[in-house]
Amino acid sequence: NKTHYFSLTLSADLTRSGTTSDRIFICKAQPCLNRNNTTKEEGDDYQPCSEDNEALAGDKATDEYICVSTDTHIFDLEDLEDCHYRKRAHYFSCKQQPCPHRYTLPAKPNLKDDTELPTKENERFAGKSLQDVFLELREYHQESQILNQEREETLATMEALQKKLEKTEADLAKALEMIEEGKKGKTERELRMNPPNSFSGKRSEFPSFVDDFKMYLKVNRTLYDNDDKKISYVLSFFNKGEVAQWKTSFIRDKTTSDGDIELGSWADFLQRLEDDFREVDEKGEALYQLQRLQQQNKTAEELSSEFKILAHKAKLLKPPNPETDATDPGNMLLQAYFKAAL
Repeated sequence: NKTHYFSLTLSADLTRSGTTSDRIFICKAQPCLNRNNTTKEEGDDYQPCSEDNEALAGDKATDEYICVSTDTHIFDLEDLEDCHYRKRAHYFSCKQQPCPHRYTLPAKPNLKDDTELPTKENERFAGKSLQDVFLELREYHQESQILNQEREETLATMEALQKKLEKTEADLAKALEMIEEGKKGKTERELRMNPPNSFSGKRSEFPSFVDDFKMYLKVNRTLYDNDDKKISYVLSFFNKGEVAQWKTSFIRDKTTSDGDIELGSWADFLQRLEDDFREVDEKGEALYQLQRLQQQNKTAEELSSEFKILAHKAKLLKPPNPETDATDPGNMLLQAYFKAAL
């Protein structure tokens, strides 16, 4: 006298007591032996017992079956989905992916080659298509590459900052040392005297420029006490035109790959100045200038001073000798040049 139903979500035959009771009972035998006494009604979750659903009763194989915590689960690697155990076909796809009961009663370790136990790693792929998994993995790979690149850039930046920090600490320690020396009276003030004029790059002015800065550095030798200070002081007069470009080129040549500037030795610096700015034929050039010298708007003193400088460069000036001065060819040549300049 009990009416039977077939439940889609339970994938089982069930009955209820009486015609008005709402108490539902799952039949002990699946399919039930008394399922012929079936309802004629049909709902979203149940339908009349029939030959079509008899084989599904107790088999948990309907598409609407909802897993329970007592179902054994595996993960299908081929179809990328959670599956629960069924009576005849071994395993059947769970309705919800990933299944909420995938960890409650996992399968025993003796699995087929295309299955594995549910894990946190394969949970993210449950219910997804191969294309979706491929796109997800590719995106993950790209993100990993970006993160690795950012990590390498961060490490490089940190290394550069560490070097700068070490250099700053060294500079600070040196500055503090100089301050302490100043407190102890070990430092001296720069002697006030006319500094050299800025060097224009003219070869004729180079010898006097060298004499000027050598004299200045000599009287202030306790202050300019190393090669870097001396070279930096001289370069401070290379400000315009050709010499400014020369200074830029020199500093770039002396700049290391890590940005530090190693100026080299004072002797090498002086030799480079000589090689780049001294007159190729100072004596010949001075003799040529003597031949072209004209007083024009110069005073007699100015003309005489310029004439003596050129004569000295031309190696024509000799110590006075009353016995030979009148007949010396050099003196006679100088007299002729001087008269021509008037």
